[in-house]
Amino acid sequence: MWGVLMNADDRGTWVTLRSDEIGEVSGWLVGEIPQGVLVAPGDDLRDIRLVPYASRSTSIHWDREKKVHPQLRREHAEKYEKELRELAPEVFDRTRRAISRMDFNQLHRFDHQASAMRQEIRDRDYDLYRGIRYNGSGREELLGYLAAQVDRTAALHRDVYESFEESGLADVVGVFGPRLANIPPKFTIPAYDLEFQDEKELTASLESSRENHWTASEHRVALSQAEAKRTQLLAETGLGAPKETETPPRKSEDANFFSRWGGPSLRILAGTGLAAANVAIGLTAGLTGAVATIGATAVPTYVGVVTSVYTGLIQVADGLEKVGRSK
Repeated sequence: MWGVLMNADDRGTWVTLRSDEIGEVSGWLVGEIPQGVLVAPGDDLRDIRLVPYASRSTSIHWDREKKVHPQLRREHAEKYEKELRELAPEVFDRTRRAISRMDFNQLHRFDHQASAMRQEIRDRDYDLYRGIRYNGSGREELLGYLAAQVDRTAALHRDVYESFEESGLADVVGVFGPRLANIPPKFTIPAYDLEFQDEKELTASLESSRENHWTASEHRVALSQAEAKRTQLLAETGLGAPKETETPPRKSEDANFFSRWGGPSLRILAGTGLAAANVAIGLTAGLTGAVATIGATAVPTYVGVVTSVYTGLIQVADGLEKVGRSK
């Protein structure tokens, strides 16, 4: 049986796998995940097969005479693999200790509340877009609701983030997150993150952080600034009895209101959700030593957890910053 974390430089090589259990399978090596090896028999890579790990009698033959498949080639793969091997032991030790101090009931409560809030915010945005209850107190009620959700979003995030700080996880992410962000996301972002967000959004967050690193201290400042906007936001909704001479604002102003407040709130919830979900996954890291990445490689579970939490907090920071700077 071959091992997890096969040399990443081998990706795109033509291989032949043989054993009594699987017989013989040949194709382009797409990647390796904890469950087995991914092989594509055709050059178009449309048919990708999972060859599960079998007995010790399994053998693998590398056809080095064939050129590496151009769509599967990874530049500097060996370099990044070496960096991950060097980082993994330190990430494992510090992350495991931090996660062991987390309150998982709190994470569960956040997930339950955030799911309902995301749907409610989207529903109210739809109401504004369609002009439902647009005039008079109906509109005020809708905008007032959105204002309240912005306030609740920041409060929910603060609860989760404070647990990250108290456990030491925020410090761990601040130390290792920027280093992991310098490695191509396909090597580090777990495939299960695609259940929360699409690949483009996940990779964009990490890539943007290479110039502006996330730090715990700056995150605290952004959170405080966002919370300080509450009074202004509630005033902007026009809550209270309107004057008889007032006319309802244009629909374009309502849309702008949502883009300024509702959109960033959804980003805060999504980023916090990504971070919280991966912390929960870290609880089982001792049972799953490695996880599959979006690039069909395998990395130690705690490396994937730290990458995901860092990615989520970058997105939260972006949402907080948008709320905090709104005029």
